[in-house]
Amino acid sequence: MTDPEKTVIFYLNFDVDQISAKLDWNTSGGSKPPTGPHSGSVFFNQGDQVGIVVSGGGSLIQNPEYRPPLKSFEIMDFTIITRPQIVQCGQGLLTTYAPPSLFSDCLTACLRLPLSFEKKSNDTHHYREITQTWISPAPPAPAYPPLTIGKQNGRWEVSMYITVKIYREGIAAPFHRVFYFDPEGEVGTGLMTQD
Repeated sequence: MTDPEKTVIFYLNFDVDQISAKLDWNTSGGSKPPTGPHSGSVFFNQGDQVGIVVSGGGSLIQNPEYRPPLKSFEIMDFTIITRPQIVQCGQGLLTTYAPPSLFSDCLTACLRLPLSFEKKSNDTHHYREITQTWISPAPPAPAYPPLTIGKQNGRWEVSMYITVKIYREGIAAPFHRVFYFDPEGEVGTGLMTQD
């Protein structure tokens, strides 16, 4: 596991019966400052490692809408999409954008995570919650590279899309759903302007 002090964990939550496709989300380590110039965005430091914790849940009893109880779910796809924002603009300056991704060694705007999540389940009060955790392994020889924030300053729209396969009691065929969220991400100063 990576250094906890340099790791930003995204906590993502959904209910299999929710109407909205939006994930409820939060981050660890004070990376979502409530005040100041970085307020409203997820602020990363250069060299931070990123981990993901996905918790999905559902009723263990048949609910009033006749939805069968949740049995389990499986993450089929986890994609991070970054959309670079302007990092330099002004009179006499060439308008430039951040690189395609805020992650080191990633040269594209789309990144699919390896599906190597650790899974645990917890049943309480007729509700099953299944938590799947993805945190990049420690050196020397990880099976896949960690999600490391690069050395470039910039701003990005950072979207995370998850395709899940949902299994319900008494139904052989699984259901598929897509959940997502899309905060702004910022590394370093984020933006330089000149009049």
